[in-house]
Amino acid sequence: MSLLRFISDTKQQQQQQQQQQQQQVSSGKETGTRRKLRTDTSMGLHATTHSMHAERARSCSSSSSSSSSSSSSNDPIEETEADQLHTHVYGDSALHPIQQLQESVLNLPEQNKQTKECLMTEQLQLLGVRWKCLLMSGWNILVAGCGSKGRLLREFASTFLSDGFCCMLNAYQREFKLHQALQAAVQVVRNHLRTHTNYSVATAAAAAAAAAAAAAQPAGGSNASCERLVKELKALLSFSYSPFYIIIIGFDSAALTDSRRHLAALASYEKVRLICSADHLLHAVLLDAAELRDFRFVFETAHTRLDYSRVQDGSGGSNSVNFEVVMRGLTTNHKRLLRCIAEMQLAQIERNESPIVSLSDLGTEASGISLSVSKLKLKELLVEVTSHGAAVQTRKNGQEAVAIRANKAQLKELLQLLEKAGI
Repeated sequence: MSLLRFISDTKQQQQQQQQQQQQQVSSGKETGTRRKLRTDTSMGLHATTHSMHAERARSCSSSSSSSSSSSSSNDPIEETEADQLHTHVYGDSALHPIQQLQESVLNLPEQNKQTKECLMTEQLQLLGVRWKCLLMSGWNILVAGCGSKGRLLREFASTFLSDGFCCMLNAYQREFKLHQALQAAVQVVRNHLRTHTNYSVATAAAAAAAAAAAAAQPAGGSNASCERLVKELKALLSFSYSPFYIIIIGFDSAALTDSRRHLAALASYEKVRLICSADHLLHAVLLDAAELRDFRFVFETAHTRLDYSRVQDGSGGSNSVNFEVVMRGLTTNHKRLLRCIAEMQLAQIERNESPIVSLSDLGTEASGISLSVSKLKLKELLVEVTSHGAAVQTRKNGQEAVAIRANKAQLKELLQLLEKAGI
């Protein structure tokens, strides 16, 4: 009995152990499946969360892009409204027309050349009246700003400075010499006084005084020559009722550094007015207290946005010749000779020939226009024509010749001026 009971108890224990093992295995599988389910569930949740975030990001980006596009589309309206509000509050619409035109010119791109020229024409009309008033009040003008101002000053001179002598100087030209310009100015003023009978006695006295002063002073360099010419020009202008305008393109040029004191001596004279431009291409303009007192500058601003190529190269070196001023100091015979040279030179240019006119051809052509002169008389007339720098004497094929310092377009303008003068 005891043995049978022992065997049965052992079998029961084995069965119990097997059942426990089976229960443990089943419980382990359940926990594994639960863990797997939990993992899958969490991964699904993460995936759905990620997709939800992606959809939200897409919706936000689309909404932000739509809002940005709508805001960008509304930006011009808002800016316009803001500008209108700013104008209404601060009163920008009440700015001076010159300032409005300057701002308009500055805001224009480079390709709007025609529009820019129209604006510059209006700017010249407004600035011209102001500058003319300043000159009549005894002030001189120094113009600075963005861009070349050579064309602006030339148009100002041709429009507003017809009541007196006008001398145009381009200091950016390589061949520019102040004493040569002063010599030409003295010659023009002397010839102008000589053609007026009211100034005959005064001209003789001034010429004698200038000759005596020139003989008394020893010959020197360009500075001594400038000083002597300044005194002579002042003596001649004292007998004239017309003002003498000097327009200097490039007041800050290196060519005027050593001779600026002679310009200051001229500017201090009551009948001389200066209109200068300073572009600060190489350095700034530095004036001491004495120069500021003598120049009496009013500093003006004019933005043109034009390049400096024509100013620096001088467009062939002929822009400094003002034929209107030259013609005032010439007699009728000198004007006829000048027209004859201009016609012959223009015809040679159109035939693609050299613009230099030989004196032999000039004498033949001059005899056909009721200007029958000998070779000696022709040379005397040429001295008066070439003394102001508008024409130069040279040689052609070994013979004496002459040429006007002008291109084809300027020769046509000169012929138009001579035609208006009845020559």
